[in-house]
Amino acid sequence: MVTVSDPSGTPSPVYNRSGTTIANLTANGSTQAAATAIARVAGWTVVLATIPDINNQALKMPSDAEVGDLVELHRAAQGTSYILFPESGGKLYADGTANAGISGIAKNTLWRRIASGVWSEVYGND
Repeated sequence: MVTVSDPSGTPSPVYNRSGTTIANLTANGSTQAAATAIARVAGWTVVLATIPDINNQALKMPSDAEVGDLVELHRAAQGTSYILFPESGGKLYADGTANAGISGIAKNTLWRRIASGVWSEVYGND
């Protein structure tokens, strides 16, 4: 355990404990500009995405991710699908094909950033 003081001088204990945080997000829109951005919280970011309806199903990969980072995407309700975009100017590689966005993803997926702006699907399953 480490004690850290915030700018006002209040000490707060910080526990050095590994673990996993699942970020809950709600997809938005159907374009890259409107998509809900996934925040990078660690080298391996786990997301539970709620897909409200066919007009709001877009997610966008984190732009501040480092090469080697992972993003694991899960759907809150099975049977829903989502649209995934890279950050602006980026690419998603799935099944050996480069894409500026992938629609109709109806599975849970794991992606690795393999170069600046480039993500590759590691696996996908229902």
